[in-house]
Amino acid sequence: MNPQTLLRLCSFTYFDLPELYARRLARGEAVPLSQAARALRRLADLGALACGAYLEDAAGVFSALETSKLRILAYENDNDDTGFVAYAFGGRGETIVAVRGSEAKGACVPTNVDWRDNFCAPLAGSVQYAAATAFADRYRDGSLLLTGHSKGGNVALYAQSAAQNPLARAAVFNAQGFACHALSKTQKQRLRAGAVNYVVAGDIVGALLCHLETRFYVRQNPGTNAHSPDAFAFDAEGFPIPAR
Repeated sequence: MNPQTLLRLCSFTYFDLPELYARRLARGEAVPLSQAARALRRLADLGALACGAYLEDAAGVFSALETSKLRILAYENDNDDTGFVAYAFGGRGETIVAVRGSEAKGACVPTNVDWRDNFCAPLAGSVQYAAATAFADRYRDGSLLLTGHSKGGNVALYAQSAAQNPLARAAVFNAQGFACHALSKTQKQRLRAGAVNYVVAGDIVGALLCHLETRFYVRQNPGTNAHSPDAFAFDAEGFPIPAR
C-alpha cells in the first residue's frame, strides 16, 4: 500500500464511524470501507459531519476510499475518557491499525484530554499508550502495520514498539517523538528497525522530542498548513515527493 493511501486512512480516523456500521462490527461482521466512506461523503456533502480535524477536503478523502477493497475489522472510540480512537482495516493479507490524532474540545469531544496528554506524555507517558498497544495486540500474528497522523502517529509508534506481534511495523505522518527515557532498549531497537515517520519540511511537531524511527522529509503543498494531512505532496504513484 502506498503512503498516500495510508494517509487517507489516517484522515478517515478523524471521523466517527456511523452507528449503523458500529453495530455491525459489534455483531462480529467486517464492514467494507467503501460503504462507510460513501456514507461519510454523503454527510460531508450535506454539511452534516460533526467531527474531524485539519482536513480541507474531507469529501475528497472519502471519495478516494470509495473504491477501496479494505474492510473495517474493528473500531474503538474512547473519547469520553482517554481520547483514544482507532480503526483496524484488513485486506490483502495485512492488518492496518490507524490511530486518530488530537482533537479540540467541541461538539463531539467532551474534554481537551488529547491536548493535555500532548504536554504530559513526555513526562509520564500518554494515557493512550496502553489502549493502543492492547488494540494492536488483537492482531498478534501475520503482517501488521500501524499508522497515524500527529499525536495518532506518536501513539502508533509506541504501539509498534511494544506490540506482541514480532512483524509489527509503523508508517506515520508528522508524528512527534518521545522523551528519551520513556522507551526501553528493546522498544528503541524496534523503532529503529521497523518504523518510518513522513514529515513535511517545516512542520514543527515532527521535529519535537527524541526520534528513533527513520524520518523522511516531504515537500509541502503550497498554501497548506505544514502539519495538516493536506500538506503532503505525493507523486502520481502515491509516494511522497522528497523535500529539497
